[in-house]
Amino acid sequence: MDHWMEDLTVDGRVVGVTDSPDLGECMTYVQSGQAGITTLVIHHRPPHPPVSEVCDRAIAFTKATIDKMPP
Repeated sequence: MDHWMEDLTVDGRVVGVTDSPDLGECMTYVQSGQAGITTLVIHHRPPHPPVSEVCDRAIAFTKATIDKMPP
């Protein structure tokens, strides 16, 4: 089951983060104009690493690319 974590602020933009610990995945969401941009990191094979590690990867990728996303 997905659960939304506390929003982050990256470069002045609100970033939503949701995780699915049972599935080993984490997603970020950033609003860009009238579209939403998501970054999804999935660890396919059990045993899954801690969901915090998976979210760290999704957040790092979002931080690395957010300046390329139109506001």
